[in-house]
Amino acid sequence: TQPKKQKAEGEEGEEDGGEQEEDKLATPTVRYAVNSRRWIVDVAGHTGGTMGTLFIECNVPDPTELASVPEVNWQMYDAASEKWQPQPLFACYPGEMPPKQIFFVGGPIGFSGVYTFRFRKLHDLRCSYQKDGTDWYVWWDALKVQWSVGRMKYGLEVIEKKKGKKKNEGGSVAVSAQDVPNPSLCQQWSSGASARGALLRCLEVPKPPKIVMVRWDTDTLFTGIYFIGPEFFKGRCYYEKQSKSLKEDNWTVYYSQPTAKWYIHRYGRESIRRGAVCAQVDVPDPTYVPAGEWMERSSGNKWRHASNALICAVGEAPASIFLRGATATADEETQPCPYNGVYVKREEMFCGRSLYVKQTGGRWLLRYYPRGSMWIVDNRIGEPQEDSKGQSAAFCDCWDPCSAGNTWKVFNEPVVKKKKELKFAKPSGPALSGALLRQFQGNKRGKTPKESEDDDADLNSASGGGSSVGSMAPSQGGAGVRFSVAGSAAGRSVSGKSMSGQSMSGRSMAGRLVAGS
Repeated sequence: TQPKKQKAEGEEGEEDGGEQEEDKLATPTVRYAVNSRRWIVDVAGHTGGTMGTLFIECNVPDPTELASVPEVNWQMYDAASEKWQPQPLFACYPGEMPPKQIFFVGGPIGFSGVYTFRFRKLHDLRCSYQKDGTDWYVWWDALKVQWSVGRMKYGLEVIEKKKGKKKNEGGSVAVSAQDVPNPSLCQQWSSGASARGALLRCLEVPKPPKIVMVRWDTDTLFTGIYFIGPEFFKGRCYYEKQSKSLKEDNWTVYYSQPTAKWYIHRYGRESIRRGAVCAQVDVPDPTYVPAGEWMERSSGNKWRHASNALICAVGEAPASIFLRGATATADEETQPCPYNGVYVKREEMFCGRSLYVKQTGGRWLLRYYPRGSMWIVDNRIGEPQEDSKGQSAAFCDCWDPCSAGNTWKVFNEPVVKKKKELKFAKPSGPALSGALLRQFQGNKRGKTPKESEDDDADLNSASGGGSSVGSMAPSQGGAGVRFSVAGSAAGRSVSGKSMSGQSMSGRSMAGRLVAGS
């Protein structure tokens, strides 16, 4: 690569508004340093140094010639050890970048599956692939000018010419005569008699989905949302469940090379126990497993097919949703709940799921609680909380609340009916007239107003004309006289007896005053 020419000082450009361009290319470059006799890779662009990001000491005209020479390795600087370390899997290859993995569909038993790129093991100057843990290979045959797929018992390295034929070539079962850089670009494949009539396809393995949903015939412990792991496990992706019913649960979807099966295991991918669910297919990720291929253990420790079981990738959560139908009962009347309405999705996520806020009132939130596998409607002020408190909830481990179905439940506070019994304490001061009190006490005790005069005198002497701590106002209607009472009379005395914890005519006098009739 050559550096761009610098513009003259003050010269204006067509697109940069007069700013000077950089004198070096800010793209990765591969160059040869004559003085140090090294091929250098500069990831940050052409720096002009003698070390670069990676280097290899050699004097060859083309760095791709070293891809198949395992004795010579590229060196890369390791900041932890502060030394240059060899990189045995790094190399420069001719042509376009081939896919790391390819996927064959169709063919005889053992033919279909995932094949991985063989690093630094070219065949006839082209890339080659091997099915993990098997002797199935994909290679380029320069003599016949074709791509071949087959079983090579002794590997591609031991292919020898004998009487004009290759000794180890008899195992090929499919070929493609298209001259393309890698087999994933071949559109036509022809197979032998063992795979006649089968549709053969070779596909490039795309990036696996980051989030998948496990569906089953019935609602089980392992159904729900799974997130992809940070790195591959034995050449394949794996997924872990976010919501866990028990602390020891670690539901994981992973691939096992020795058995060529996808498992859903309760105790993780490293457990020595057999999984409860499996599918014996060699596919890039579990979303490729066809419906009906998953099997689960039934009674008697036997395997049976789960017809409706499926693992699929989740899509984008809806930008807005509508919540309706929630009602509450108060005073024997059914009314709609205030959190019914339209909710819009926020940009930020909460607990790995979408967070929704009510459009007409910002205090209503719709969030997910992983520990309880619940979508919760919450109206607390401030940031959303990771707990199970709220006004309504749907118990379902799904990607968005619209998929929760009819599992919603509304929390109704119990309505306490007021007792038709007046609980009161000592009245206070002039707020209570003697005649009114005599009439009330006479009605309650069965006494005449004349018989209640002594009690009236005792109450007036006990009040002493002090400050009021409560009030009692009469109200007409119904049988007798009704009162609305409020206040407290703890620790005060009537007729020399304490009103706290005692009884008057068989009725309790302790506690706060409450309204009654």
